[in-house]
Amino acid sequence: MYVFLLTLATLAFLVPRWLSPPAWLFPPGPTDATLPEPRTLLTAVPVAPGERHRVVGYEREAFGDGWGRARVTGLEHCTSREAALAVQSRPRATSCEPAAVIEDLYADTRVFSTERLEADHVFPLAAAWDMGAWAWDDARRAEFANDPLNLVITSRALNQEKSDQLPSRWMPPARARQCWYAQRLAAVAYAYSLPLPAADHRAVRRACRL
Repeated sequence: MYVFLLTLATLAFLVPRWLSPPAWLFPPGPTDATLPEPRTLLTAVPVAPGERHRVVGYEREAFGDGWGRARVTGLEHCTSREAALAVQSRPRATSCEPAAVIEDLYADTRVFSTERLEADHVFPLAAAWDMGAWAWDDARRAEFANDPLNLVITSRALNQEKSDQLPSRWMPPARARQCWYAQRLAAVAYAYSLPLPAADHRAVRRACRL
């Protein structure tokens, strides 16, 4: 009897996975209309040979001491984190105080408290360091860390899960946001002349069905 029940439990776990349609059957999800098309961006982002190699010497402080001033029109008096919260508020806030509802772009959900929200760097600082930011001056690194293009508000849990990973190792859990995220990361890479390892180049293409 125990073996029979165990078999049923195993089948109940596996069958939904057998029935799950492959990812390529789903549309890639919306992109950011304010940015170039993903295909155009990827053409301009160089492919780094081999895998990502860790470069010694990375520290968060190398990209500035905390959050700098925002580079968002009308929110220049806010910190870059406050401005990111304002931009993702629904409706969009016009001051450093966010609205009651914040859109978590990675989870594709709306959050009603900022208590467990964090600002994530779409192209992680540590990854940028490894891909060439180690050679930048302090001003360039601070600009990168506070660029609104590179900041997304998400839950603390997702921010920690993502950590310093690039697209080949992490994608937003919301399928509808994966191409958007890939496009945004490619836009940051292009803006700062950062290459992407081949595996991450491929991951961006897959996310946008290119």
